[in-house]
Amino acid sequence: MSDIDMRLLERLAATGINPRNIMNTVEKYRKAAIKLFNITEAEASEAIISPKDDNGEWAPDSMAVLYLEYSGLARLSYWSSSGFDAAIELSKAAGVGFIEYINAAVAAVYE
Repeated sequence: MSDIDMRLLERLAATGINPRNIMNTVEKYRKAAIKLFNITEAEASEAIISPKDDNGEWAPDSMAVLYLEYSGLARLSYWSSSGFDAAIELSKAAGVGFIEYINAAVAAVYE
């Protein structure tokens, strides 16, 4: 197990998040994005990832990391007047957590 994996598990244990829920959340957000934004599974897989797969370590305590610069998630644009509404819509469709913007290019899902 890598150092990143160990750090993630330690952080999750401290917050009470079950690591199994992370992949469930990632999959739920991918499926919701495919349905809502009419994107492909490949686009969703590139744009919505597990925090353990996030090399930038933007949100190690999150349930999922969303890269907003991928074309599939363009509706979530931080700069768009409807981006926050789209984020709320995606969270509702996924049925778990909420999206918090980290910066204009990255957002994360938290419980």
